[in-house]
Amino acid sequence: PLTSLSGMRRMAQLALGTHFPARLLRALDRTDGTPESIRRVGVHWATEQCVDLLDHGVDGIHFYTLNQSTATREIYATLGVQSSSQLSS
Repeated sequence: PLTSLSGMRRMAQLALGTHFPARLLRALDRTDGTPESIRRVGVHWATEQCVDLLDHGVDGIHFYTLNQSTATREIYATLGVQSSSQLSS
């Protein structure tokens, strides 16, 4: 999940041609710019993506935590997931 603007910029540099959805960029623009507000938007965005994927029957979800597993655990909690095995068939 997106947890900082610097991480977002780094992602864009590593994946040349990366475009972020306008809705996500607008949500980030509406924050007060604090690290916590940026992180909150990123976790919410990732959670919504997970809900959409699960609603469409994906076999599982894999997270690259990049040493930021707290955000992933927050997503799990919001989804009501106790164990990562609940996200795969």
